[in-house]
Amino acid sequence: MNVEQIVKDTKTQLCYDCTVCTGSCPVARTRPQFSPRLTVRRTILGKEKAVIADPELWSCLTCGTCSSRCPQEVDFIGFIRRMRTEAIKNANEAIPSHDGLMQIMAEIQSSAIAQSKHFWVEEGLRTRKQGADLLYAGCLPFYGIVFEEYGLDLLKILNDAVKVLNMMGIEPALSEEERCCGHDQFWRGEFGKFKRLGELNIEAFKKCGAERVIFLCPEGYEIVKKEYPKHFGELPFKPVHITEVIEENLDSFSFKEMEKKITYHDSCRMGRFLGLYDTPRKIISSIPKLELVEMDRNRANSVCCGTSGWINCFNCSKQIQTERLNQARGTGADLLVTSCPKCQIHFRCAMRGGSPEIEMMDIVSLVASALQ
Repeated sequence: MNVEQIVKDTKTQLCYDCTVCTGSCPVARTRPQFSPRLTVRRTILGKEKAVIADPELWSCLTCGTCSSRCPQEVDFIGFIRRMRTEAIKNANEAIPSHDGLMQIMAEIQSSAIAQSKHFWVEEGLRTRKQGADLLYAGCLPFYGIVFEEYGLDLLKILNDAVKVLNMMGIEPALSEEERCCGHDQFWRGEFGKFKRLGELNIEAFKKCGAERVIFLCPEGYEIVKKEYPKHFGELPFKPVHITEVIEENLDSFSFKEMEKKITYHDSCRMGRFLGLYDTPRKIISSIPKLELVEMDRNRANSVCCGTSGWINCFNCSKQIQTERLNQARGTGADLLVTSCPKCQIHFRCAMRGGSPEIEMMDIVSLVASALQ
């Protein structure tokens, strides 16, 4: 157990007990038994075995709010991730949500099993098997089936992405051999599984001849752009988020008027991790008659959607989700726009449990619906 190295690498020893992390943490506000400050303090005081055995190690959302505000630049979420690896070795594991279905799907994808992932492509859309621009579907085809009963049409996001890319003259390649990106495995501390998925994906992208891989999910984009190079070396392709591609080509679009009032939710990976705050707002502002009304908590101060990694989705998650949905409703907006399909899933799950309802749409579908 190399806790001393973890502490050094994440600057945890620099913590001076200011409590900014715990005061900023959305989980700590609703689940007082979880405290980032105390977790760090106990580790520094040599009580690392108690920390590793503590079930609260899995309560962290890895939303990055604490690290973004820490005056000492302590990498708390990096600390949590690596301590989780140690916890797993000591039989302290997370409680899976949705009966562990998402973990099972990722486990299946990490094998050499053949897939048929592109059943969702609508007639008339132009795709190819190989090409310089590859659209990464990731787990969205699977989620589209699992969460259909939630009233979510996640497959529409994929089709709208192809439609928008086609409008830009891009005929994206689709890979049957791509796998789950490994984001959740990485942040759950399951490093071996993350590496296996990453290796399979890089090989699949190479096989397609991809020079650019276009992501719809900010989690997949973040993990491939930031973590793949650290663990697999220089990438032979450029990862981009689809909103960046749209922004680069805004002059080529002709949008119809949309007389709607909308609000935008900055997801953790899209915002605090990747810094993509202006890009989606520039896209929204380019659609005539579309009015953006910001929530009080926006950009770097945005609130997490309440759960991460398909684990430990408890009452505190629902409280966080309800708070965020109330903020969205409080703007008077007709529509809540996101750039993260998982945020939509988690918010819809909360609505099914009685949280305030509001219509939601992915930003890609917003663009597709505004096309002339």
